[in-house]
Amino acid sequence: MAYFVARAAAVIVGEQAEYARVARVSGDFFRVFGVQPIAGRLFDSKDMASGPPTIAILGNSFAKSHFGRGSQAIGRTIRINSGGTLNANRPLSIVGVVASDSAFPEGAEIWVPQPLPDAANALSRTGQNFWAAARLKPDVNLKQAQSEMTTIAARLEAQYPDTNTGRRA
Repeated sequence: MAYFVARAAAVIVGEQAEYARVARVSGDFFRVFGVQPIAGRLFDSKDMASGPPTIAILGNSFAKSHFGRGSQAIGRTIRINSGGTLNANRPLSIVGVVASDSAFPEGAEIWVPQPLPDAANALSRTGQNFWAAARLKPDVNLKQAQSEMTTIAARLEAQYPDTNTGRRA
């Protein structure tokens, strides 16, 4: 299962600033969608440590237009300013490049890791900003998965009635 959110953000490459679609994603995001890097690597468990992101993955078109070939982007840095933990004063090292047809969600050109908060720093339940997606296991059909998600949604509704009433999987 993966979670994600995307939005336009100011991206600074060298001294040049522009807007690009930036996705904050969980560690399993690329695996769930079957995406492999064409250069470098994808996120791993160490990249999902709490705290502000320090790395990014680029789409090949963005990498080519800013660094030449996609592989030439590996090890270079960009800065992203979208508020919160993505602050333009903090450089992000490029660790991977994926095919440009991987521009999900919402036309994303850049992906950064978004770890889940620890219990002491839980997110507000009112935002509901992230989307989720999953890949079915080989021995599970869609009806079984939907039944399990419906059960989870009912538990969340019981546990958090102020924010989850009427929300369904």
